[in-house]
Amino acid sequence: MDRDAMWRTRLTEYAESGLGQKAFYEQRGYSAKALRHWARKLHFVLPGVAGARNGTSDPRAFSPGSSVLGRTD
Repeated sequence: MDRDAMWRTRLTEYAESGLGQKAFYEQRGYSAKALRHWARKLHFVLPGVAGARNGTSDPRAFSPGSSVLGRTD
């Protein structure tokens, strides 16, 4: 599995976990910086983040293997 795919999986698990960022990354042993870096790189909308690019914090706004749904850029 390449790094992009690995982090898509991790970010999807985070979105579906219902945990806050800190609880999730501490539980899994990831760094907060890495979680945010990969979310930005993969255009993943982190749940609960104000000012998200597509205006939602809904974890369904991300589909593994693609970017934010409905994005036009």
